[in-house]
Amino acid sequence: MADSVDSFFGDQRMDDEANGSRIRIFTLTTIPEGELATTEGSFRVQLVLPKTQKRFQLVLTRQDDDQNQNDDDGNPATTPTPTNNDAQTNDQATEAGLRYLWNEANVNVSTDLGIRAEIPPRIFAQGRIRKNIEIDDNWVFRPVQKVRWLQFEGFSANTNLNFDRRINDAWLFRLVNNIQWNDQDYRIILRNGPTFLHKLSDKIGMSYNAFMVTESSPNSRVENYILSIGYRQLLYKKWFFWEVSPSMAFPRENNFHRSPAWSVKFEAIVGNI
Repeated sequence: MADSVDSFFGDQRMDDEANGSRIRIFTLTTIPEGELATTEGSFRVQLVLPKTQKRFQLVLTRQDDDQNQNDDDGNPATTPTPTNNDAQTNDQATEAGLRYLWNEANVNVSTDLGIRAEIPPRIFAQGRIRKNIEIDDNWVFRPVQKVRWLQFEGFSANTNLNFDRRINDAWLFRLVNNIQWNDQDYRIILRNGPTFLHKLSDKIGMSYNAFMVTESSPNSRVENYILSIGYRQLLYKKWFFWEVSPSMAFPRENNFHRSPAWSVKFEAIVGNI
């Protein structure tokens, strides 16, 4: 059920574990209260290489490192864009790499090696491992570990220790526990909180999210509280979606005063898993 729900909501986990060719293109417009709207676009192309038993893929992406870290492996796509306190700030860049996937004993593993298109170009490498652990008929523990290396910058890590619970055929509860780390400033960022994912029909879904963001530097403290509701709808056939998400953040840098925002996304996902 979690795979079906995550596929509908466009979770990046489904890209990382796709065993077929897949293309994702989206534009995201964010409208903070009292500020100008910003729009960004990204794409992700995964092409299975012929005669490789679907183990090798050519992966081409354009998205910033903040997205890679925060939207990966079980966090809903409707989570609001993080503030500067939530993740490192990096410019968008295009990356091209070769991915190798295998699955043994229900352990999903992938490795990537490629080039980041900058001047001068930089080499990157990353590995990802995931295993689903069934606690009982309704609860699943989904640990995921990703480690990434970027030339001239160093290592970073993204750990997810999420728990999924099937409530019924339409509702999924997810307890998100995300840990980020990098060896540039050795800052650890924790994101914890519940998410409810609700498929109202084959074409409409809702998400309800509440997160607390904690940082370890300069000392361990809460940096932000984030509340959001997401509405996602299939507009055309099985591949063109739109979603709208009002959110409310309470960042420390604003003395925990409310910071409302809206985000609107149009997304095309073509391919299989």
